[in-house]
Amino acid sequence: LSGVPHGDEPMEPDRIYKFFRILVIYVIAPLLTAYSVVFYIYSLRILINWNWPDGIVANMVLWYALIGTVTMYFIHGMDTDSKWASFFGRWFPRIVILPIVLLFISLGIRINAYGITANRYLLGITGVWMLGCAVYMSIVNYKTRCTRVITVSLAILAVLSVVGPWNAINIGRISQTNRLEKILVENNILQPDGSIVRNTAIDEETKGEISDKLRYLEYNYDYKKVDFLPADFETSDMQKVFGFEYTYYYPEMPNTSKDDYVMINDTILGSVVALDGYEYIWDSEKWGYTEPPEAQGRLGFRFLRDSDGSVLDVIFDGETELSTVIDGYMEDILRIWDEKDGDVTYDDMTFDIQTESLDLRLIFTGVELYPDDKGFEMGWVRFYVLAKIR
Repeated sequence: LSGVPHGDEPMEPDRIYKFFRILVIYVIAPLLTAYSVVFYIYSLRILINWNWPDGIVANMVLWYALIGTVTMYFIHGMDTDSKWASFFGRWFPRIVILPIVLLFISLGIRINAYGITANRYLLGITGVWMLGCAVYMSIVNYKTRCTRVITVSLAILAVLSVVGPWNAINIGRISQTNRLEKILVENNILQPDGSIVRNTAIDEETKGEISDKLRYLEYNYDYKKVDFLPADFETSDMQKVFGFEYTYYYPEMPNTSKDDYVMINDTILGSVVALDGYEYIWDSEKWGYTEPPEAQGRLGFRFLRDSDGSVLDVIFDGETELSTVIDGYMEDILRIWDEKDGDVTYDDMTFDIQTESLDLRLIFTGVELYPDDKGFEMGWVRFYVLAKIR
């Protein structure tokens, strides 16, 4: 950082270029080279075992190849007196081709399983651009490359992805609508004449898949141009229209058998929660920190999840009154689930806590647990906190 000006020192163009050149050639390029070695080892392991990590490969390749392509753009012309920059500029475009191919394979697996979404479409377009740039820089003589090919091609693909009937949003809607229509037809819900017949006999996985598609179409398109659904259809109408309620669907869970996988929601528990004299209620779906409204003034809640666990903080009069790890309640819930063979109630999912100033009650309304090498992993979780100030 010695090249960064101090205080009010002017930013001279030559000095900026020198700083930027050092950053690109001697920091970013070596990091990309090291990452390439690690990624090739990881890729060989994937290809040998043919075991594709869900959603990981695409993200790894995307940022690696994207940063690499941008670096190739800037490094061209900086290599006049650097053999390392010249070496990197010649070979990196060839090295990055295999990871991009793996990105397309990973993306193809996801699209085959779940269809095209706007995000997958844009990921594919970005992959096409990065692969095109890599191939161009691999076959064209290093000294005669035209960096405008990178910027112009990016601009063209960016415009094409947002305008016209082939834009990302429209293609995602068409793909997800077609997949929903296919599932409904296969399960005799959508009839040839376009009418919908309620079907309560389909399995939970299919219910979940239908719910998942409906949720996506509602959230992203508000059901626009989904012609086979009734006018003014909402997700809350699923029971009336399809014969079953919204069903949570997690297709990537490793084991969904009743013996190993725990899924508790209001379909099992019921939809009414008793307040039993408590003054305040807070929903854990309000992630992050909920500022106390003026009406109550003294209470606030914070629910944070990260790799270390899930923590609920209760704030009272500006101070942390309670900090409790939500993961700790899962052992009790799992034990009760096993003892009752899944026949649990709200009483089984309720935990009372007393602090110096508050009576608190945690009521879990949704829990998802699935096995891992440590016993279980907590997936989705939802709970209410009832509070009464003493």
